[in-house]
Amino acid sequence: MEFTTSWMREGIKVGLKQGEERGLKKGKKLGLEQGKRQEAQALILRLLNRQIGAVSVRLQGRVKALSLAQLEKLGEALLEFSNKNDLIVWLEKIHPPS
Repeated sequence: MEFTTSWMREGIKVGLKQGEERGLKKGKKLGLEQGKRQEAQALILRLLNRQIGAVSVRLQGRVKALSLAQLEKLGEALLEFSNKNDLIVWLEKIHPPS
């Protein structure tokens, strides 16, 4: 026989609601961060293609592995790139190949 009082049921209900709200808030935050990073990746890759020509799939992968902060730094640095080697040198300083 299960024994729960109305205050226990109410406590469970409130706890579940709070947990759901926290989960939604965390999910929203993670989704926004992921969206910002994906948009930054896309923008940086477009800018690199204009600045230094087509970027290989391998280099695109290295760019996509960067954090949002690193992508922002690359966005500033790429304005001074004149060729693909400049990108490679920059990536090796910031994010050495595995």
